[in-house]
Amino acid sequence: MYFNGGNLNLRTPFSATTEYGTYNFVEKDKFSYTEGGINLGYHIFSNKQIHITPGINLGGASLESNLYSDEDDNDKEIYIFNSFIWGPVLHSEFKIYEYKTQSMYSTDALGFFSIKFDFGYNFIAKNQYPEFKGNIPYTRLALIWGIGKF
Repeated sequence: MYFNGGNLNLRTPFSATTEYGTYNFVEKDKFSYTEGGINLGYHIFSNKQIHITPGINLGGASLESNLYSDEDDNDKEIYIFNSFIWGPVLHSEFKIYEYKTQSMYSTDALGFFSIKFDFGYNFIAKNQYPEFKGNIPYTRLALIWGIGKF
């Protein structure tokens, strides 16, 4: 499972009309992006140092405006999309350090640190504005602290 989030700056000005009025967005207006889901796959290569796993990503994502600072006005924000997403993903992980510590149960507790790279392409199931129709290619890089064997 994973969760991503961040802010994006608008590159293309556009207008959006809702029940609360018309909003004219200009270049560099900020939007919030959030995404969460699960990657499902099968190790095609795995040894003591490297894991490579192709798979599929299933989750949800949203891209919304940041017009209002008051949380009571969140229902007035403009959603570019708030949708189910899916797509192919290639996961690779490289172990950089492994350790053992003595546990209170007289067995060794194993752990590791690794670097994870994910490359993928998410298809957005439903988009609110046709001028922003598209999908999401991505790359993720993470430092992993794992418990157990790599």
